[in-house]
Amino acid sequence: MKKKFSLIELLVVIAIIGILASIILPVLGNARDSAIRTSCKNKLKQATLANFMYADDNNQYVFPSTNGSIKWNKQLFESGYLSKSGLKTDNHPFHCPSGVTFQWNYETNYSMNKNLTLASGSNVPKSLASTHSSKTLFMIDGYNKSNVIWPANLKDENKVIKDTATKRMARHDGKLNITYVDGHLESLDGNQALSIGNNSNNSSQLWTP
Repeated sequence: MKKKFSLIELLVVIAIIGILASIILPVLGNARDSAIRTSCKNKLKQATLANFMYADDNNQYVFPSTNGSIKWNKQLFESGYLSKSGLKTDNHPFHCPSGVTFQWNYETNYSMNKNLTLASGSNVPKSLASTHSSKTLFMIDGYNKSNVIWPANLKDENKVIKDTATKRMARHDGKLNITYVDGHLESLDGNQALSIGNNSNNSSQLWTP
């Protein structure tokens, strides 16, 4: 005859399960967060590399963007530097896993330094040729779904650290990812990014190759 669990034994088992859950669930959550951060970094590196490939073919200039429909993120697909096969998937190459959800194919959670891409009015894109490439911002976790970052964005507390979790730039446990013209990637604390953005001594090399 099988022995039945007593109430005390059942309570002990439930308590043990509760203890194990309290240990395992945070570990699983941390692993998930780490995977999301890694995915974002890899996508930002991929976007940076695709732009570098275009620049190598075009005298060290990246795709010019206008205020209209022509944008670097769309042109990378249209010109064959990235495959269109990923456009309609959850793994869209320009969608940060922690960012705002896309509604259209040619959207991006990553922004490019406006001095390198924006061609409007008197603004002429700058060449990637640089004597301080490790100090010049190339791409960054952008605010909302903007494809260009302006110097003012990196001084805006709301855009960098205060807006909703999916819109703000520092959306990875308070950090944001940046690639530079030399290709290296850094993860910066949002307040550190604000400090850099507000430091006039950094303004020239940070934004201009």
